[in-house]
Amino acid sequence: MKYHFTLHAEENGRYWAEGIELPRCVTQGETLQELKEHLKDVLNLYLDEPKGSHVTFPLPDESIEENDSIISIPVDSKIAFPLMMKNFRLQNKLTQEQAQRIIGLANRNSYVRLENTGNPTLETLDRVVQAFPDFPIAKCFSARV
Repeated sequence: MKYHFTLHAEENGRYWAEGIELPRCVTQGETLQELKEHLKDVLNLYLDEPKGSHVTFPLPDESIEENDSIISIPVDSKIAFPLMMKNFRLQNKLTQEQAQRIIGLANRNSYVRLENTGNPTLETLDRVVQAFPDFPIAKCFSARV
């Protein structure tokens, strides 16, 4: 999962960038390399919702392509999975309780943990994929590719 940023070069040689899908996600850097490092940090901080948050961030626009003024930044898989899980549930018009039952988890809190930053077990990931065959789990790990 990668979000896209518009690059801006200043006359003094510094750079700044703003999110295309997340317009309030902005940072700067002395060099292009420093900017990219800052973008990784700011993107993951921006998307890492506090527990109990009702914010739903948009997923990346896969039609956007990189060029000289647009770069893509990968999301850490610990953040990408809960973001994808929440978006998938909402797109399918499911409550957390309904998703919990479909996946076969013991209780609603077990499901709620899937929408928060963490590391679900392989068994839990397998249950999600078995319950929702069209869940795009591979997109959650694109940061490693």
